[in-house]
Amino acid sequence: MEVYEQTGKPISAFWHGAFETPQLRRYPNALVIGLICERGELFSRIESRMHRLLKEGWLDEIRRLLDMGYSPELKSMRSLGYREFTQVVLGNWTLEKGQQEYLRNAKPLLRGSGIGSKDALMSAGLTQQAKRRNKSQKKL
Repeated sequence: MEVYEQTGKPISAFWHGAFETPQLRRYPNALVIGLICERGELFSRIESRMHRLLKEGWLDEIRRLLDMGYSPELKSMRSLGYREFTQVVLGNWTLEKGQQEYLRNAKPLLRGSGIGSKDALMSAGLTQQAKRRNKSQKKL
């Protein structure tokens, strides 16, 4: 999500051709590791993180930022989480509504990220590279 928030592009957009770079071609035996997490587990982690941040004072942080004069229209205040919970702090939404909107807005980021998808790893070349490495090791 951080990559999307910073660049406006899903992380999968950076994977295309990533393993064709000259740096990686120089090291054909380099081990490249990709992490796979089921979408349900990943979404559960996002929800747990949201609850933890709220428990640790996320709303107080937003309230302090607003009290210091930071506008809800700033790009940083419109990022995932801040956008939704600013509405809670301003009294426009209930906490439950803010949580629902946060989770609803987090889902599209997961769908476009390719995280947890074997196809995404295949398109990145990770699986093919691992298969080639396994074949060459079996020959030894």
